[in-house]
Amino acid sequence: MATTLGQRCTVYLDSTGVQRFKIESSVDIVLAGDLPSANVFVHQVIAANDPKADKFLRVGNVADLTTLPQGRDAAVASVQVLYLSTEFTTTYDDIATASAAKKLIQQRVDNLITDWRAYNASFLAPVSVPPNQSNISLPLTLTFEDELKSTYSTAHAELLVAQAASAAAATAVATTATAASTANTTVATTTTDSQQCNTLLGQYNTGKAAVDAYRTGMSGGVNNFVTAAQTFDTASHTYSLAVTAFREAAAAYRAGGSAGTFDTATTVFTTATTAWATTALSAFDSSITTAQTIVAAEALTGAPILSALQTSMASACTAKLSAVSTASTAKTAADLAAATAVTEKKAADEVTSTALVADATALLAVQLVCPDFVPITP
Repeated sequence: MATTLGQRCTVYLDSTGVQRFKIESSVDIVLAGDLPSANVFVHQVIAANDPKADKFLRVGNVADLTTLPQGRDAAVASVQVLYLSTEFTTTYDDIATASAAKKLIQQRVDNLITDWRAYNASFLAPVSVPPNQSNISLPLTLTFEDELKSTYSTAHAELLVAQAASAAAATAVATTATAASTANTTVATTTTDSQQCNTLLGQYNTGKAAVDAYRTGMSGGVNNFVTAAQTFDTASHTYSLAVTAFREAAAAYRAGGSAGTFDTATTVFTTATTAWATTALSAFDSSITTAQTIVAAEALTGAPILSALQTSMASACTAKLSAVSTASTAKTAADLAAATAVTEKKAADEVTSTALVADATALLAVQLVCPDFVPITP
């Protein structure tokens, strides 16, 4: 919890139609030790019976906080014209003045808190009896010169810490910048890989489509050939049966009394047709079976091989695209880290600059009293 100054800012039109800017300020929360109470604004009683006529004078000071009554009722009861309040309202004619006044009120209250803390911690302490009296044993443990040297020693130590922090911040800037550069390169590389993979996959898909079309045509042609061959084979078997029937008829005719030359011709014809039926036709049947097997094997193994390769290539391209996403996320984080390091380096340099001024100021204060004082190194 911290001491809180509430400021409610509004704009309105007055009775003449002119806009006014109103600031209502109040101390709403007081952290122990910051202030004695929330009553920090000094008002003046104009008419005891008319609170609305009271006039706001200022943000109080330490003397006001320790002497003025708390609240209007206490002031009127003790016949005083000044009192402390927790709030006040002011009105301004233009927004620039109102904005400046708002910040000034904040600064005045903040200064009052600083003064009140110092009043209790340094001005009054150590307190004994009677009230507000400090009993200090003399001589002092530290001389004025010693205090100046101690202040300088502390300032110089703080400077060394600030310089070390600034150097570390500079290293962080260089490191994060390198990491950001590497991340940017990775994004570019993975993006190129992904694009090349997609290009190759597209070319493969085009080639596969052409091969599939060729296979379809080839399979159709072979199948047509097999169909025609099967038709021829069927006709051949029919012819073989007809020849057998002819031989039987011829044998019957011969048994009826014919002889000689017809018997010889029938024997030759029978030998020839037997050889055709048992050898040539069997070989033709085997060729048809082989063709059917080849077509079936090509359909079963050729297409799956190309499809499997297509699936593998598509998976590889998906993985490369995922790598681009991962690299992009890493790049965003690296860029943010680099930007943060630059901001922290700037803050560290500002602290170092302030510490350097404090160190030089403290050293000058020592050397004004002790001209022969040798500065601390480094």
